[in-house]
Amino acid sequence: MMKKTRILHIANSYWANKLYKELILAINRSNIYQTVFVPIRHKSQDKSFNIIDNNIKIIYSLIASSIIYRILFLLKVKKSITSIDKNININEIDVIHAHTLFSDGAIAYHYYKKYNVPYIVAIRNVDINEFIKYLVYLRPLGRNILKNAARVVFLSDAYKQRIINHYVQPSERIAIERKSIIIPNGISKYWLDNRVTKVVEKKDDTFTLVFAGEFVRNKNIINVIKAVILLSKQGYKLKYNIIGEGYRDNTKYLDLIKNTIKNIDNISILPVQNKEGLLKLYRESDIFIMPSFTETFGLVYAEALSQGLPVIYTKGEGFDKVFPEAFVGLSVNPNNINDIANSIIKIINNYNNFQKNCVSIENRFSWETISQEYINNYIDIKELENAN
Repeated sequence: MMKKTRILHIANSYWANKLYKELILAINRSNIYQTVFVPIRHKSQDKSFNIIDNNIKIIYSLIASSIIYRILFLLKVKKSITSIDKNININEIDVIHAHTLFSDGAIAYHYYKKYNVPYIVAIRNVDINEFIKYLVYLRPLGRNILKNAARVVFLSDAYKQRIINHYVQPSERIAIERKSIIIPNGISKYWLDNRVTKVVEKKDDTFTLVFAGEFVRNKNIINVIKAVILLSKQGYKLKYNIIGEGYRDNTKYLDLIKNTIKNIDNISILPVQNKEGLLKLYRESDIFIMPSFTETFGLVYAEALSQGLPVIYTKGEGFDKVFPEAFVGLSVNPNNINDIANSIIKIINNYNNFQKNCVSIENRFSWETISQEYINNYIDIKELENAN
């Protein structure tokens, strides 16, 4: 009988984002045993996205219980290690999967140094746009985590290039690039089961743009509004539906949006939707647009693509280079209103080809496909370790 491959996931954000549960469930196989270590901040987060399965064990541990643990990063890491030592036999683990470079990767790196347990580490928005950007004193630690990882996972080629070209030492770039892999996040089975499979011919010359998400400055809604106003003055027939009011709104930003679109008939604010409502609105739309200032990956892009919508996203951020430029959409400078406007025009002028490409991508964002990529890497790492 094949011996189980034992994976330890370290996931500080497990309690806050359902995508981790989706991945863990998709990885679940008869020859894989998964332990998930989840540091939490409050007792109320205990059992968030819990899974009951013989091959999966989730351990919630109250780590950042006071503000001091959020400020003193290494103290939080040390407390997490103490909890793992009490609850998990690390000698039984074949591979550690650290889901962020710093908060999770520092823990995995500790067990690599102490017990030689190989690890995979993922790079996310919080690593690039918070830790590396502001916590300069942690940069050497981040480089050591990358240097000693068995695999480095990027959600897109854009983040891979940013890290390797601007963060990694030149002498280490080739080695880190060789072990780097690009694996995007997956989307809910609901979107794949209801995927648009053929191009629907447009019957009029009005193009409906759509956004879905939080009403916060980072989503850059104001600059899109300005681009829509600019194009409307030039004679383009556009509508812009901004979906998500009531979902973690920044009140000041929401007020700014409302004041900006006052007396503008072709721009509307819509409340947050369930998935059925969002699906309906996507199918009534033509282009999904969200040029966020920073973005890890943005599942909404993939969900919109499943409905045949070309997408406009941010140059150099998480979704950039997931597909070749101008294949399913266009990347833009989020600070440049003319760039945003010109990208809308380019998609309108070549809409049929963009839509055909969106329909053609099939199951790129299926958790089943993505989980198999992870499993293949786990097994390769385990076999390589056993051979040494």
